[in-house]
Parts: sequence; C-alpha cells; structure tokens
Amino acid sequence: MWKPVKGQQVLTKEAIGRRIFTKDFRLKSLSAKGKADAIKLDVFLEEREGYDLSVDRVGRTAPDADVLRVLPPDCEKHAHQMERPFMGSTTDHQERIPLDNFQQ
Repeated sequence: MWKPVKGQQVLTKEAIGRRIFTKDFRLKSLSAKGKADAIKLDVFLEEREGYDLSVDRVGRTAPDADVLRVLPPDCEKHAHQMERPFMGSTTDHQERIPLDNFQQ
C-alpha cells in the first residue's frame, strides 16, 4: 500500500481525496449539466482548530487500490465520531483541484 512521506508537500500529480459529510456538496449549476465531478471546493475546508484544508492522500499518481479499500471503513468511523452521515468522497489529481487559489 502506498504511504506518503510524512511532512512532504502534496505533489502536483498526486491523487487526493476528501471525505464528504454534508448533503450540500454538489454545484447545482454544473451537476445539472451532467458533470458528476462538479463539487464545491469548500468541502476541502477543515473545521478543526488550527487547520485550513484537509485531504486524503490516496496515491502517488493515481488512486492506490489498497488505500481505497481501507478508506471507506475509516470514513465511516470518522463520521460516527462526528455524529454526521458519511456521504461519500471525491478523488482527483491535485493539479485539477485549484486549492491554492481557494478563497472563502
């Protein structure tokens, strides 16, 4: 199973994901046009004190099958701890998610 180097910056081609715990995560204007990957960037905002963004690092250049196999149970556990429903997750390459330009 792929494991990122602790403290290493997320690479441009790296596959990243985000656990989604809200029902309102799709951009209605885009999803209505059939773009299943049209999500609100604010799902990447971290609610915990001291953090700005949060991602799951899921593969060096593509999602790693072993990582994807262990991720759902971990997400369900996390949802249970937060007392919120786990709605799924999103995964893409870091370069396609403009987090460096994110402004709230």
